[in-house]
Amino acid sequence: MTNESLNEFQLSDAEPEDFYSPSFVIEDESKAVWAMRKLAVSQRRIDTVNRQAQDEVARIERWVVQSTRSDRATVDYFSEVLGNYVKRLREDGQKSLSLPDGTVKSREIPEKVKVDDLDVFLKWAEQAGHGYGWVRVKKEADLTAIKAAVTFDGDSVIDSENGVVIDGLSHVPSSVSVTFEVSE
Repeated sequence: MTNESLNEFQLSDAEPEDFYSPSFVIEDESKAVWAMRKLAVSQRRIDTVNRQAQDEVARIERWVVQSTRSDRATVDYFSEVLGNYVKRLREDGQKSLSLPDGTVKSREIPEKVKVDDLDVFLKWAEQAGHGYGWVRVKKEADLTAIKAAVTFDGDSVIDSENGVVIDGLSHVPSSVSVTFEVSE
């Protein structure tokens, strides 16, 4: 008997009588065992389909690379030679070239600054006196510090020091998270 047929047998054999009722509730461990088995079988099927899909996607991606290798080389080559031609035309004032099968356009890209090492730059900017003009500071709420300094009253967040309700904050009560780990 295969694993799948064993699972099907176990699921059908132990299926609670009231399972198809809209008000089905797990009331004992035998129903919990059956429900977890049902969940596990379905999750394993999903995992199998996902693995098969990933294999097919990888196979198709390999086919695309193989099937387009020659055309990709042609596109790269003619992009370079057409680009060089339009750059030469640009020297005489012509910024684009319209041809029957397409258009080649050129555009001036302004010079810019690129940060190669942020830590080194920030240290330099601070030492050189440019820290405030050349460096932005991102402001965000420190939720850990806030939680340590407040109390809650319903949905309101109260400043523990002065008892004032803090605008812009709300209380999110604790809850229980449930996760499922399906055995292999």
